[in-house]
Amino acid sequence: MDLLDQDAVLQSLATPLSERLSLTVLDEVDSTNAEVLRQIAAGAKNIPIVIADCQTAGRGRRGRVWQSPRGENLYLSMGLTFHGGFGVLDGLSLVLGVAVANALEQLGVPAVRLKWHNDIFLPSGKLGGILVELQGELEEGVVQVIAGIGLNVHMSRAEGVDQPWSSLAMACPEIEWSRNQIAAAIVEAILDAVAAFSDVGFRYFREPWQKRDLFMGESLRARGGEIEGVGCGIDDQGNYQIRTAEGVVPVRAGEISLRVVP
Repeated sequence: MDLLDQDAVLQSLATPLSERLSLTVLDEVDSTNAEVLRQIAAGAKNIPIVIADCQTAGRGRRGRVWQSPRGENLYLSMGLTFHGGFGVLDGLSLVLGVAVANALEQLGVPAVRLKWHNDIFLPSGKLGGILVELQGELEEGVVQVIAGIGLNVHMSRAEGVDQPWSSLAMACPEIEWSRNQIAAAIVEAILDAVAAFSDVGFRYFREPWQKRDLFMGESLRARGGEIEGVGCGIDDQGNYQIRTAEGVVPVRAGEISLRVVP
């Protein structure tokens, strides 16, 4: 059994970092993102982080259900504060993807790929996803972000999933996977990335994201088939670029999904 343990997570983090956090580990919750939001509304002082063994109403993008079986995966959400208003957040979901990829690679996972704009992939299929939710300004120029990360760790079956998927245990069976260790590595990587992002913006992360781009060189279709071309990476704002017969066309985050042409 790979049990979640608050003390084990905190002990895996450097002491100065752990003292900045308010970590809650739950047996069950509707959604870790929703619980972080409740803690913020209640006046959380430190960085609120919620990890749950099971979610009863886990969410993905566009309101999709995120399968959250008990005891198998990692469901983690963090409350992050940014100064400068909503305009400073361009590319944030991509930055979080780079941070998660960095953490996984340091734990020994090879060939981590990123799918624009918020999915984590391995060669064998989807490993996890990131859900970023923005709250209104707490005060002028101060924005609260809830970042949720879901990763398949021990899962070996997933009924009703209609796309190739993978888990850390399936992809790297030689490693003894601990959800506590994974959580600590991801928290540390995200806080490091957020500090750099706040200082220099997205440009620092463009190349690290680009080298893991799942869509690079693929034949893609966007905007309901209106745009077709070849994936050629992201621009300085994090928009995905498709090279068409008429030139390079940017696809903006939140505007439309990309699909690989069969």
